[in-house]
Amino acid sequence: MIDTRTPHVERAWAEALLLELRLRGVAGTMIGAVLAEVEAHCADSGETARDAFGDPKDYAAALDLPESVLQDGSSLRDIAVPAVGLLGMFSTIGSVAAWQTGTTVSVTLGAALGALVLVICFAVLALRTTNVLRFMIHHPLVTILGLGAFTGGAVALFVSARQSLFDLPWQPLLALGLLLVLAEFIWNVRHRGELEDPVVGPGPDGAGTLQVTRLDRLASAVGPWLTPALTAALSLPWLFV
Repeated sequence: MIDTRTPHVERAWAEALLLELRLRGVAGTMIGAVLAEVEAHCADSGETARDAFGDPKDYAAALDLPESVLQDGSSLRDIAVPAVGLLGMFSTIGSVAAWQTGTTVSVTLGAALGALVLVICFAVLALRTTNVLRFMIHHPLVTILGLGAFTGGAVALFVSARQSLFDLPWQPLLALGLLLVLAEFIWNVRHRGELEDPVVGPGPDGAGTLQVTRLDRLASAVGPWLTPALTAALSLPWLFV
């Protein structure tokens, strides 16, 4: 649940408007100003936001606010950083397994095809971030089913296509994997809790300002450790083989 300090506006309506404006790339200060204006109107008139302004998605479209230059490149970074961590995690796990079994890292056809699919998915998400996120938010059931089917297909592809394409020594791959995991960790720590374009209202009462919750602070504290912790958890069992 979010809190925009708009007590006279239905929470669900305010959430939907904020989300739609964010998806449109509107500046945080402009979103805060819109929310503050809606709050002032509802407080003075006694009307609900839906009665006064209609559907939040339609209202956001009718405002036709410009995109913010502050968000340029942010979507690409938001996708690239976890992609780097994911690559580092799989490289580390595969290298540790090869180290402990006295073999090289075998790159199979299934792994190569799976990596290609992931690259395509990341590219689509980077180029069409707004459209993809809007679809995921407005069609959650279809998204869940689609992700489930995608995951199942990727696993089946990885398991079935076991033909080896080439082998890699585990030493440089382990070094690369650890370096990538460390790079993602350092980036996330340095930018922990950092908002490039926060939603801030114009008035001294704070109306329209998006509040930081305990859950937000917890996610900010724990987030940087997820990839290193998962990498360690999946690598450690191989040390006892």
